[in-house]
Amino acid sequence: MNVLFFLIPKSKISYLEENDTLRQALEKVRTSGFTNLPVIKENSEFAFSLSEGDILFKILEMNSYDIHDFEKIKIKDISRKRQFKTISINNNMEDLAQIVLEQNYVPVVDDRNIFIGLITRHDILKYFFDNK
Repeated sequence: MNVLFFLIPKSKISYLEENDTLRQALEKVRTSGFTNLPVIKENSEFAFSLSEGDILFKILEMNSYDIHDFEKIKIKDISRKRQFKTISINNNMEDLAQIVLEQNYVPVVDDRNIFIGLITRHDILKYFFDNK
């Protein structure tokens, strides 16, 4: 089976851009309801994933709770606790299964590392439970 079967396209998910601010990240995390969001570069390449914890640690490090201060911080400058692995559209299901064991979602990139969407652990597990 092709990994694209499980793809949620970029147009249907919440994501951030690396030049967004800490304030924008807070708003997006709050409205999306997700604890991790993919971050893309200006050229649409996948950059990294940002978690609620990363945001919280940055706020604590700043020792400021003024929303105007949050507008001065770019998310590309926020330290991250972990790196998310990506998967290419050319990878197989075994590759996907290995990564989804460690992450709640897997960013999917094309041959040029352009972010095209993601695959959730939930969707993989649901597929296997429904088809056993």
